[in-house]
Amino acid sequence: MKSNFEFLDRYWPALAQIGAAAESYVYSDANACLYKLGMVPNEIFSIGLDYREISLYTYLLRCENRETYQC
Repeated sequence: MKSNFEFLDRYWPALAQIGAAAESYVYSDANACLYKLGMVPNEIFSIGLDYREISLYTYLLRCENRETYQC
């Protein structure tokens, strides 16, 4: 079965794998599907760190300046 996330496989195979896994659970286990989809933003953030698109130091400073001290 072809996944709707195959186009990501060329540059971001981890995202393609997470998306395909979520897609495979969409009808059989909705909770697992939502769990997998919740992993997508974390993976995008991780990719941003890998490509130096997101400065970890800047991100941590933003978190530190919050009143709740939670990221």
